[in-house]
Amino acid sequence: MLSMLRDCHHGKLPKKKAEAIFGGEAQVAFLNGERAAPNIKNVTKPDIVRKTANGYEAIEVKHYDLLNNLSQLINKLKGQIGDRVQNLPDNFEQRIVLDVTGRNYSKEFVMECIEKIQNSLVDIYLDIPINVVGI
Repeated sequence: MLSMLRDCHHGKLPKKKAEAIFGGEAQVAFLNGERAAPNIKNVTKPDIVRKTANGYEAIEVKHYDLLNNLSQLINKLKGQIGDRVQNLPDNFEQRIVLDVTGRNYSKEFVMECIEKIQNSLVDIYLDIPINVVGI
């Protein structure tokens, strides 16, 4: 399901702005289900970690050209989401935020991209929530 968030600024969604929209803390490191020092080898660092009613949520913010680089985005997300499944604590859920600011994509095109991303991640993370900013 597409959840739309209006972006009042032009250009790339800064991580700090995403933090402001979603709340939470940026670049928290995890390894083997525990919080870890960020300089330890093989840690995973979601862009944002926030507390939710059910525990915590790791948010990955992406600013990709979906028209020309969707397959690269999917490959990157497969690695990152899979790594987080292995290394985040059990009470964590995950979310993706796609920043399409200034790209002039139609809602239909963005929905198709979201479906492709979710279908590509189905074996890693079933029905991962995806929000869109800047459309």
